[in-house]
Amino acid sequence: MPALAEVPATEKQTRLIALLFAGFVLTGVPTVIMGPILPVFISRFALNDAQAGLFFTVQFATSLAGVWLNTALSSWRGYRPGLVVGYILTGAGLSFLNAPTHGLALAATSAYGLGYGFTSPSTNLTAAEVGGKNSAGLISLLNFAWGIGAVACSPLIMLAVRHRHLSTLLVMLAACAWTLAAAFLFVKFPAEIHAEKSETPANMPAGVPGTAFRLATTSPASVDELLRPGTAGTAAMPVPAEPAKAAVWR
Repeated sequence: MPALAEVPATEKQTRLIALLFAGFVLTGVPTVIMGPILPVFISRFALNDAQAGLFFTVQFATSLAGVWLNTALSSWRGYRPGLVVGYILTGAGLSFLNAPTHGLALAATSAYGLGYGFTSPSTNLTAAEVGGKNSAGLISLLNFAWGIGAVACSPLIMLAVRHRHLSTLLVMLAACAWTLAAAFLFVKFPAEIHAEKSETPANMPAGVPGTAFRLATTSPASVDELLRPGTAGTAAMPVPAEPAKAAVWR
């Protein structure tokens, strides 16, 4: 039965890079979403300045905590868990952000803030590993992708509030985050691709043994003997030594 063709490593990395870019476009939205959505919260919950400013404190404090937690997680399990956990938390925070109570809105803010702390360093470090010599340019393009989401956030929130579709918009963004989390479970990361390449000689089929190995290790003169019909295997056989002649005394 013929073996299934493997996906080239370059195509695997292209898929990973595409997911990183899509994730950073999405990440730009919750990073700045508190600015355009805060007037809604002030009106709904009758917040004073200190209570309104607490949202920013919670967001960036939990982001810092997420970076610390992700540092330990990535050193233990690599970059994939940080991306998966980060986008799950981002989706959870966005889905509950348009909350009916002040406390639930703060909890949602802490969730997507924590998610940003997981996704941002994992994305940048993965891009640096994939990019190799071009890692600086790749990371710059990723930051540009983040800027697209950040710039688009304010008009999206304005249109959603004007047409009373804020909850719908937030749920759609949450669904995108959860889709990314699922996609990162199946894409190959650079460390896994390198491990597969290093294991390729060990996975050689059992039916390709002797002749290929001996062709690679014998001299050119012996190769001709190995390939000559009826003599395969004889080139490596030792030649028996001639018996020693008895000494003749005159």
